[in-house]
Amino acid sequence: MTEMKRHVGICTLSTGFNYGSCLQAYALKRTLEQLGYTAEVYRLSGSFIPDRDARRGKIFIMRVRSFLYQRDQAVPPGAPLNRSKRTISLFHEFYVHILRPETVSWKELRTRARLPHYAGFLCGSDQIWKANASYVDPLYYLRFAPENKRIAFAPSFGNESIPSWNEPIIKRWVRDIPYLSVREESGRGLIRELTGREAEVLFDPVFLLTKENWIGEFSLTPHPGKYCLAYFLNTMSDAAKEVAEQYSRNGYEMISLPYEQTDENMTAEDAGPLEFLRLVYGAEAILTDSFHALAFSILFHKPVYAYRKPGVSDLDQPMRLMNLLQMLGMEDCLDRSTMNPLPIDYETADRIINAERQKAVGYLLSSLKAVRENTRSRSKGSMARSTGK
Repeated sequence: MTEMKRHVGICTLSTGFNYGSCLQAYALKRTLEQLGYTAEVYRLSGSFIPDRDARRGKIFIMRVRSFLYQRDQAVPPGAPLNRSKRTISLFHEFYVHILRPETVSWKELRTRARLPHYAGFLCGSDQIWKANASYVDPLYYLRFAPENKRIAFAPSFGNESIPSWNEPIIKRWVRDIPYLSVREESGRGLIRELTGREAEVLFDPVFLLTKENWIGEFSLTPHPGKYCLAYFLNTMSDAAKEVAEQYSRNGYEMISLPYEQTDENMTAEDAGPLEFLRLVYGAEAILTDSFHALAFSILFHKPVYAYRKPGVSDLDQPMRLMNLLQMLGMEDCLDRSTMNPLPIDYETADRIINAERQKAVGYLLSSLKAVRENTRSRSKGSMARSTGK
C-alpha cells in the first residue's frame, strides 16, 4: 500500500491585498512542496469581506482593545489607502489560481491537526506576532494544534518590545510552541525574555526561492518600458521625492505602487502579485520603504534606494528593512537623495542569501523530523499504557 503523503498546514498573513504577504506565503508553500509535502495555507471562515480577514468577533475585539489601550497613541501619516478594482481582481486571481488558500472553521482545523498524516503546522512568516496588535490571533500561535506539532517559521513581532496589555498572552502562547524561530535579531531577544529559550533567526520566506525559481515558476517577463518603480507604504520622504524627480527629469517614467501618489509625475499601475514581480524585474531602479520590495530588488539584482519613514522615531522604523540592509552590507543604499545608485556587491549578497536559504530549509526539515519522532514516541507510549506494558 502506498504511504499517504504527509501534509503541513501554514498559518500566515495572505489576505489584505498585500504583495509581500501573499508572495511570502506562496514561497513557503512552494518550498514545502519541493520537500515532498502537501502544503495547505489556511484562512479562517467567517469573513464578511472577500479576500480580507474581517471576522465579526475579531473586529469587535479589535475595536474594544484599541479604545482601551491605544487611543492615546499617535498614528504616523501614511499613503492613501486606495486600490483600483482591477488591482483587487488581480489579487483575487492570484489567491484562487496560484496560492489556493483553504477557508476552514476552527473546529475543522482542530480535527485536521489530530490526524496522523498531518506532519506539523507552521505559523509564519510576516508580522503575525505584531507586538502592539489590538487582536492577538490564536490562529497565528497554532492554538488549534497539539503542542508537539507547532512550529514557528520566522514570524515577526514588528517591534523591539511588547506592550504590557499584550505581554501575558503572547508570552504564554509563544512558550507553548516547542520549535521557535524568528525573522529579526530583535525577535530573538524578545523570545529569550519571554521563554528563556534561544530561537533561530531566519530569512523571510521569499528568499527560499531563487531568482531563477521566481522567474521560472511564473514564466516571468519584465514589465516593458524605461521606468523606475516607487513603492511606498508610507508618505515619501523628501529625499525619495528628490530622487524620483531627478529620474523623471532624465526621461524615466515613474510608476507608483501600491497606492496612487499625489505627485503628478507618478503613474499608478494596476498590479496584483505577478504584476508586482514583473514591475520589479523590469525596473531601471526601485525606490522603496517596503521590506518585500527591497527583498525582490535584491533577488533580481536591481539598483535600489531604501528609505525610512519620515517623521517618526527610530523605534518606529521598519526594523526588518534595516536589518536586511545591514546583513547584506547595503547600508549606503539608505536615504539617498541623488540619482546615483551605488554599485551593489550582489555576488557577496547572493552568498549570504544562499547560506541563509540552506539554514532555513535545514530548520524546516529538522523541526518536522522532531515532530515526527515526538509523535511516534507518544504513540508508542500510549500503546504501552493501553496494553499494560
